[in-house]
Amino acid sequence: MEDERRYWVNAPFGISDLFDTEDFEVDEEEEEKRKLKHIDAELERAGFFIGETEWVYKTWDKEVAMEIAKIAREIWKEWSEDQADAVSITAQPICPKCGELGRFRDEYCSKCGTKLLPRVYLDIDTGETIPIE
Repeated sequence: MEDERRYWVNAPFGISDLFDTEDFEVDEEEEEKRKLKHIDAELERAGFFIGETEWVYKTWDKEVAMEIAKIAREIWKEWSEDQADAVSITAQPICPKCGELGRFRDEYCSKCGTKLLPRVYLDIDTGETIPIE
């Protein structure tokens, strides 16, 4: 059961208050908004859906998660390297006994009480897991 994890690929929203409008002339601001709308459209085409605070893509396939995260990075790179670096993959907690998915803040399975496999980050380039403290 340890290999069966649900992966969440997270990418920043394009349209938000990422920039202070006082820093841009009107024409520049409109151009930046067009770029951000384009990024959002590209992420949606890649299969992301709108989460509470960012774009989200969920899959049970580790390789797919890594590939989708790389696509999201590439989409963002043409506008902001910092936002490209903010793309991440998180493995959802899961019960090693019964397979029940836990909420990200849960430590024990709500179905059987077993300690959940912890939430971890997945390195986008290597696929290695990184514990979340």
